[in-house]
Amino acid sequence: MKRTDLEYLAARGLLRGQNALLSLVVRAGFRRREQPPEQILVLRSSAIGDFVCALPALHRLRQRFPRSRIVLLTTPTGNPRYWRQMPDAGGRLLAGRELVDEVVFFYAHELIRPRQFLELRRRVRALAPDMTFLLPFSGEPFLNRLKKIVVLRLLGARFNLRGYEMQSSLGVFPRAQFLRGDFPHQVVSALQAVDGRDSLAEAHVVFA
Repeated sequence: MKRTDLEYLAARGLLRGQNALLSLVVRAGFRRREQPPEQILVLRSSAIGDFVCALPALHRLRQRFPRSRIVLLTTPTGNPRYWRQMPDAGGRLLAGRELVDEVVFFYAHELIRPRQFLELRRRVRALAPDMTFLLPFSGEPFLNRLKKIVVLRLLGARFNLRGYEMQSSLGVFPRAQFLRGDFPHQVVSALQAVDGRDSLAEAHVVFA
């Protein structure tokens, strides 16, 4: 057996373990509601390029829940050099009213500043989301997803968290997974958070 085969088997086993651990965390922190959601919170941390890849997922989400109020929780561009030039990069420029009803921006550093964190928490709790979607990046590592789950719970999201399980991870033997074609396109990765692991980008996928 080749080294890459062993690495791949190890990666698959570790990834299953990571997904199982995240599932336990989610079950401990988030309750399930069966009725159709009235309020949906979507977390997608991104700059403009990353956000474009999430647009088909937002469109699919709107198709699935046409009567729900959808709020996008997102970051401006991650590079501090551009914060003053493009403070609303991503969400406000690209997410029209037909996709989301409101865009809530925050900077990552605000999460460790009590005043800003409490203000953001107040806004999320006021929304009282019945369902929360984490739109991950392709191969997003375990610790990134864990941190986002914890942040969402601390902000006041309590019900029906989706999108935290991954079929690949950049944190575990990425080359072995890449050679097997396990990393989905960024568009597909976000779509899978909405539709499930078998979701694919269809020919008529919408970017606007």
